[in-house]
Amino acid sequence: MIPNRFAGLVVVPFLKKLTWVLLVASLVAFGFGIRKARAQAYEMQSFTAVETTVVRGVEYPVPFVDNGVIGVSDGGNLIARLGRSAFGNDASIHTRWVVNVREKTNTLIDDGSKMKVPFPYKDFFAAAVSKNRAGERCDGSPADKIEGLDTYLKETTGTSGKNTSERKIWLAPKLGCFVIREEQRTIDKDGKLVRFLVHSLTNIEVGEPDPAYFDTSLADGYTDTKLEDYKGTLVNHQKATAE
Repeated sequence: MIPNRFAGLVVVPFLKKLTWVLLVASLVAFGFGIRKARAQAYEMQSFTAVETTVVRGVEYPVPFVDNGVIGVSDGGNLIARLGRSAFGNDASIHTRWVVNVREKTNTLIDDGSKMKVPFPYKDFFAAAVSKNRAGERCDGSPADKIEGLDTYLKETTGTSGKNTSERKIWLAPKLGCFVIREEQRTIDKDGKLVRFLVHSLTNIEVGEPDPAYFDTSLADGYTDTKLEDYKGTLVNHQKATAE
């Protein structure tokens, strides 16, 4: 069991109709599109934080809320994200994503299913967090402090079909310009809300995270599992719990 520095954290359970894909897709949205041009680079400091995603819109009659813990170390080359396992009802049973940027590995450790699963390095979570690691540039405008940290705000607008999306991200120079808050609002041609996402880091503690967050060794009782087998096990579990 991994020691939890945020033992009082309440983690909202996954909605049954949502799969792990939605969670990781939200992480990809969180990290997507940070440019490196025309700005100064900042050195990454190690830190731990509570990560929260809230999504509401026409596809979410009830807002989707997910909490987890993120740890960043080794100049942004080691990044871990602890969330609640879809295989258990106990908040202490984690799903742990571990990305090693230097070695280009992306590993899932699921305490609920007791599986260690290699993911493609550029897929999902790794694709998101690798854009937020050390070496990213703060190329926005100076903004208000968040969690006591100076920030730069960057705003972009884009279109997809008949929808328009406005995106704001706040980058913290002290954390190597890691994105510590994102707001993404999508409206249709009539100005009606389609989707609103807020992704934020709170309870930020600068310093080395618990080394256990980044441990990808095969623990006793755990199995090396292919990605396809893990997905199949997860789907079967969700079908069984929905009955």
